[in-house]
Amino acid sequence: MNEMEYLLLVLAYLLGSVPFGLLTGRLAKKVDIREHGSKNVGATNVMRIVGPAAAVLVLLLDVGKGVLAVRVPVMLEATPEITVVTGVLVVLGHCFPVFLSFKGGKGVATGLGVMLSIPGFQLQFVVILIIAIGLIALTRYVSLGSMTGAVLAPLGLWLFAPDLDGIFILLGAAVAAIIVLRHRENIVRLLRGEESKLGQKVKV
Repeated sequence: MNEMEYLLLVLAYLLGSVPFGLLTGRLAKKVDIREHGSKNVGATNVMRIVGPAAAVLVLLLDVGKGVLAVRVPVMLEATPEITVVTGVLVVLGHCFPVFLSFKGGKGVATGLGVMLSIPGFQLQFVVILIIAIGLIALTRYVSLGSMTGAVLAPLGLWLFAPDLDGIFILLGAAVAAIIVLRHRENIVRLLRGEESKLGQKVKV
């Protein structure tokens, strides 16, 4: 690898590590969202603690991290391998941020940005996104919809993007694996019927 490629990898992880949820909670309501609700720094917990407007902002910013991490290497004509690694690193940065002692979010929004940025897969992924949102609307379980969308993404790449470089299927699979693993506790709560539903607000 050359110096530019090393720099892209480092910047992807650092970009993923920026805790927009924590920063928004402190600026908007002067609270540390890690001390309330699910204690997660993602948009769902921001909605519970701060409100929907702040949650939408955090969602867009976290999605933007994934978009930048993939689109910048593409624009700089980096190899597909480097682009895939930056996509994985930005999600890992969000989940294990160096700025928060490696205790971060679930990677869903940032992973969404990564998948939406894969060349030639936008339309197919929008369909998967609609399915995930529909499941969330039906069950009010954000975690269930998030994991379903994550698992469908690499399957969609494999089935509906046959001309795409196969390494991007590995990217989708890696992002899906990270997201599902980060939802281990949610899976246990879903099985027990104890998972919090969308719309439940926590007093702070």
